[in-house]
Amino acid sequence: MVEYVQTELSSQLALSIFVENEDLLRQQLDALNGVVATVELRLDNAPLQLQLNAIVEGYTNFNFILCNRAAPQVDYKVDASEQVFVDWPNDSALPATLERFRVIHSWHAHDAQTKYDLAKIADDLVAVRRKGDLCKMVQWCDYVEDFELYADIDLCFAQGAAAKFSRIVSLLNEAPFMYVCLPQLQTAVGQFDLPTATQYFANGIGPQTDLCGVVGDINVVTSQSPQLWHTAMAEAQPQQSFAYVPLPVANLESFQEIIQACQFKALSVTNPYKGWADSYAAVASGFGTANFLLSSGDDYHAFSTDGVGALQALANHGFTPNHKLLVIGNGGAAQSVVQFALHNQVEVSVCARRPQLSADWGCPNYSLTEVELNHFDTFIQATSLGSEQQPGCILPGIDLPADALALDMVYRPAETEWLQQARECGATAIMGVEMLFEQFQSQFELFNARPALVLIGMRASGKSTLGQQLADTLQLPFLDLDQLLEDQHQRKINEWLSSDAASFRECESEMLAAALQSPNCIIATGGGVVENEESRALLEQHPKVLLLECDRATLQQRQQQNTRPPLTQHQLGQEIAVIDARRQEWYAQCADGQVDSSLSIAESIEQARVFFIN
Repeated sequence: MVEYVQTELSSQLALSIFVENEDLLRQQLDALNGVVATVELRLDNAPLQLQLNAIVEGYTNFNFILCNRAAPQVDYKVDASEQVFVDWPNDSALPATLERFRVIHSWHAHDAQTKYDLAKIADDLVAVRRKGDLCKMVQWCDYVEDFELYADIDLCFAQGAAAKFSRIVSLLNEAPFMYVCLPQLQTAVGQFDLPTATQYFANGIGPQTDLCGVVGDINVVTSQSPQLWHTAMAEAQPQQSFAYVPLPVANLESFQEIIQACQFKALSVTNPYKGWADSYAAVASGFGTANFLLSSGDDYHAFSTDGVGALQALANHGFTPNHKLLVIGNGGAAQSVVQFALHNQVEVSVCARRPQLSADWGCPNYSLTEVELNHFDTFIQATSLGSEQQPGCILPGIDLPADALALDMVYRPAETEWLQQARECGATAIMGVEMLFEQFQSQFELFNARPALVLIGMRASGKSTLGQQLADTLQLPFLDLDQLLEDQHQRKINEWLSSDAASFRECESEMLAAALQSPNCIIATGGGVVENEESRALLEQHPKVLLLECDRATLQQRQQQNTRPPLTQHQLGQEIAVIDARRQEWYAQCADGQVDSSLSIAESIEQARVFFIN
């Protein structure tokens, strides 16, 4: 028999079992001791000789729900007790023979097409509920925005594609339990099976739960993202209550109401909703489309990890910015990849059936018929063609250059017709699941702890000004190391540097080390932080260090407008030249990226923001 695991969720589970014979049922109940609190015995095809009363009396550690959906029974040969519920359909009066039992007054939708007056049904259920009874309403919802939760209904959830979302929301709203099934033995469409539920929700579901999900069309129910997220969370934050569910959506306006009501911590977003995600967020991704929304309190920040995932998957196979990349397709995922590639100085082009849709993307743009494939050595297939839902091949019968890199963003099936064709041409075929994993890694890091953005650069390059405004834009804390040092040590930086530079640099390095431990913030350093070897080592190890590069004339103009004590015996212009020349190699050594801060503050902030969130 399968061995199941007891978890914090155990008291919130009702396992629904089709009863086949008594011996098998006893084996199943023995294995379930402590794993679930309640067992629903589906008696639709149970043998007539089944000794129900002996089962109930022999397993007092379970609550039992007796249910025959095919032909509701008017009586059971079972003693009534607090341990036993009888499930009775609300479309007929409760028989007098069942009044001795606690009753679950239930209503089930038959299909997705029929329109029901759910409010009246809820009222009817509540009207017949006696003390100790429960009311159950099972809607049929393929889209999450169609699910309606009724506060007076104890067990309110759905069958269909939106079932998993509805069941978690029901628990979050204090449902007494959630029905689950044995693997491959669903008793209702969309149930979690018991192993999955106990793996995903080991810490229970309640007010402390971080609710997340993946948004898409009806096909999102087959997404691998829930498995990736729950596995990673179990390792990274084993004590955290966490739920990540598929969210099939048809009506975005209605879904936005769901977002506000449920207060999702994070949302992954698939096609066709990536453009919507970027426009919905209070802080856009900067790429025109987004596939990840991260809560920042009352609003959301949008991120695009399609480009990160695609280029990292290619890099795993030797891709560098010197390669010539062709992106096939010009939908939301393609746009994200192209913009990220351009941001990282990759030579990228696009080809598509309708090239006019990507005419303003800032890169060469071709139709499928005019593109010359031999001009490229790296290819990304960024359409849905070739997926299980849309079989086919975007460039059938066309050879790719031998030794090229070929990535298909489709991951179901694992190897598409296009990838098979690429492999036959001698190209390195990279499956979409590899990109999916890299994309997930990027989102997971954003969700858990985004490394602080550290600004370095010369005095007057704009670290404090840009840093504060960027922090305000992103709604994140701002740490000014010079100000923190002055506050902590009650010494002015200029006096401290002139009297005991070695002591200052040592304290500065200690302050930097402490500040780098704070995720999700913006840190402005002093211009001379790179003068210290220990500080340089800390910055080199940090993944988000941005150099504010500014020409010397602009630095001099800014310092003349906002005078500061001199750092050397030289005149201001010569002082800037001497210090800048000494530090340039160190700045380059420590920086992961750079921004031209002689631009307007708005342009500089936008460049810094894109670097930080991607």
